[in-house]
Amino acid sequence: MDSNVLESNDAYPRVRQLDCGEVTIRFAENYKCIWDERGNGGDKCVSLCRPLPTNCDNEEGFYSLCSVAVKDRWNVTDCFFHGVAGILIKQNYVPEGQQPALAHPIDYEWRWDSVNSGATVEGSIWRPIPPKGYVALGDVARNQYGSDAKPDVREVMCVREDLTADGILDGNTFIWDDAGSHGDHDVSLWEIRPDQRVEGDNTIFVASGGFVAARKHSKPNRPYRDTVLRVLKLPIFPVDGGEIPVPDVSGYDEPPKTEHMLKSYFYVPCTALTADKDMSRERQFRESPFYRLERHVKYSPCDGFYNNKAPTPISLTITTESGVTKAKSETLSAGASLTVTAEGGCKFIGGTVTCELSASFGWERTKSEEIFASETKEEGYTVPPWSAMGIYLLDEVIYVKRGDGSDFANNRLSFTNASAKEVVCWVDPAHKDDKTE
Repeated sequence: MDSNVLESNDAYPRVRQLDCGEVTIRFAENYKCIWDERGNGGDKCVSLCRPLPTNCDNEEGFYSLCSVAVKDRWNVTDCFFHGVAGILIKQNYVPEGQQPALAHPIDYEWRWDSVNSGATVEGSIWRPIPPKGYVALGDVARNQYGSDAKPDVREVMCVREDLTADGILDGNTFIWDDAGSHGDHDVSLWEIRPDQRVEGDNTIFVASGGFVAARKHSKPNRPYRDTVLRVLKLPIFPVDGGEIPVPDVSGYDEPPKTEHMLKSYFYVPCTALTADKDMSRERQFRESPFYRLERHVKYSPCDGFYNNKAPTPISLTITTESGVTKAKSETLSAGASLTVTAEGGCKFIGGTVTCELSASFGWERTKSEEIFASETKEEGYTVPPWSAMGIYLLDEVIYVKRGDGSDFANNRLSFTNASAKEVVCWVDPAHKDDKTE
């Protein structure tokens, strides 16, 4: 079996790593607990862990980006169990004329240590200092302090700056602080998340799973460039299913109805979803680390099929309902974390992954209003003499599926795309030279 997939059926290989062009990413499956604050007398507990590049198809090729933190737990070695995972990254190739996507830090900056805190195990936190043109994506923990505690520069990777974007901290990203420990230095840890406002066609913004350490018990301040508040900015490569067949009107008889075809699909990390109520984050990391998004389409007759076996034209008024209703949008958002609106297009928001997906599904993002706006419209048509005519709108179904192809509650959205209308007319060749009445 391909080492990039988990065991599953052939139709839906459960992808365990994502090829993003210059780099491949995956979730670390194994972790080493570097430090926890047992014995320090603080108000809160935490474990700081190192993601290990083991159980990968090429262990030498994958590296961690930073340490991860599990709040309210001691001596953690199974981060998945606590809903936490760090990203591992591997370089695939170096484009001509470019610097490599990954580079080791040139040094580390001290951020904090547990001196005089009372903690059973010595601990310290360090910030990678990247080479010029690169950025770090999180801080690194050590199980000692002092002059010899600095991590090995080969332990983590920094990422070329153009493959990253600004991250954010907010009230929901707090992890831990050492308040009450009476150590020599204050510290607080904050989870790094993508900025929900960032956009980019066929681009995914992925948090490293790491944290930023502030030398105080409150949130770090801007500017971002002075910190490690960065996330990965990587391309998505959708698979295109080809041209959408339009019904062939070639006579007075209505052509056969077409079936939905798989127009496009691609994968996103499970951390893009804040919902899948029947599968915990732990199970997602183990069983469905990447979810598959699919767009299925077909042309359907708008209001029947019209044939005119008379010398006079027929005038029609047809009423159509198209777009995405508020109720449907809210149901999909609650079930699969995917929002589809006329104002904002199609995107994941709220998780540790952000992406605008209109272009990935094959829609023009500038036409979001035309595609998704819920409306009822009346339009007039004329069926010429001695002719047959079909008016077709595009029926769309969007799925968010687990890695094995299974569905879950409210994981799909169906709607009519009126912007893709096709009017197909056939004129009887026996009457093509007839004069109309």
